[in-house]
Amino acid sequence: KIDSKLYAMIEYGLEWYEESNGLLNINIGDLSDIWNEYYKSSDGIPTEEELNNVDVDIKNIVLLGNNKIENNHPNIDLDMIKRGYVTEEVGDYLEDSGIKVYLINAGGTIKAGEYYEKVGSYLVGIESPFIGDDKELLTSINLNKNSADSTGSYQMYYEYNGKTYSNLINPKTKYPAENMVGVTVLADSSADAEALSYILFLMPIPDGQKFIKGYEDAEAMWAYVNDESQKKKIITENFYNIK
Repeated sequence: KIDSKLYAMIEYGLEWYEESNGLLNINIGDLSDIWNEYYKSSDGIPTEEELNNVDVDIKNIVLLGNNKIENNHPNIDLDMIKRGYVTEEVGDYLEDSGIKVYLINAGGTIKAGEYYEKVGSYLVGIESPFIGDDKELLTSINLNKNSADSTGSYQMYYEYNGKTYSNLINPKTKYPAENMVGVTVLADSSADAEALSYILFLMPIPDGQKFIKGYEDAEAMWAYVNDESQKKKIITENFYNIK
């Protein structure tokens, strides 16, 4: 039997596995552990044999109801959802306590309550994810009773043989994602914003553009380097005008 809050978060992760067609997979703990060892040493990458021996089958996580989980020793990794999920819980707590005016900064996740004046919104800067920009802003957005989450490869990565490897692993390839350098998602819920930004980071941009259309309350921005080594960004239609 596990804590009810942990049980609910695991349930949430399993729901996103289905939503993302397996891209958001919280059963990648063994895979994360292998890559983390190479991040620490910055010396080499896992062998094909090491990666092939890792089992990421989501069926290894078995929830039994009543806050019980099958004790078959799954290695669960909640990194891709925990920040946004907990931020949403904190926002709900404030709202339930009668506090409507607030702004939560949880690193890559921002959750805004009502603005502190009758008219207006919170102006929030999005840090550039491009290596070398050093705290420069990529853009700024306005938030009011909604959330933003940024996922990027610019803070945790290492280089080996002239190639950069991020800490964001695609469970289908078992290798770090290479499609872009950063994704920001705006959504009503900070939990959904983080889950979506992680999923979009693992997808090629055209696939991500189709995927995000399925979420009416969400908008996205992709930051990437094109074939000419130019820094680029793409936004959805209402990124700067989200309700």
